[in-house]
Amino acid sequence: MIAGVEKVLTLVPEDAKIIPGHGAISTPADVRKFVEMLKDTRALVAKAADDGKTAAEMEADHVLAAYESLGKGFIKTEIWIDLLLGDIQHQGPAPPYQAHGHADEQPK
Repeated sequence: MIAGVEKVLTLVPEDAKIIPGHGAISTPADVRKFVEMLKDTRALVAKAADDGKTAAEMEADHVLAAYESLGKGFIKTEIWIDLLLGDIQHQGPAPPYQAHGHADEQPK
């Protein structure tokens, strides 16, 4: 996702309006902030994984405390940790995939 969003940013002018699948209409500056959040949350989960933490321990330790306000939307914090940890471990998301609230939906 990080690489894809960074690629999109190279293709759009600075005055572009970006319509996301979820959320408000954004500017390229907003999308750059989103990419930084993706990178930072992935790094935080990777560090916790390197320290031997499980996803449940990461959630209990609030490793993503700086982003707690974002974990109240359509992707809950525990699901985000699972997705990031799956990516870090190259396993994909742990079933059931519920990032969008659909327990039976699997990523394509």
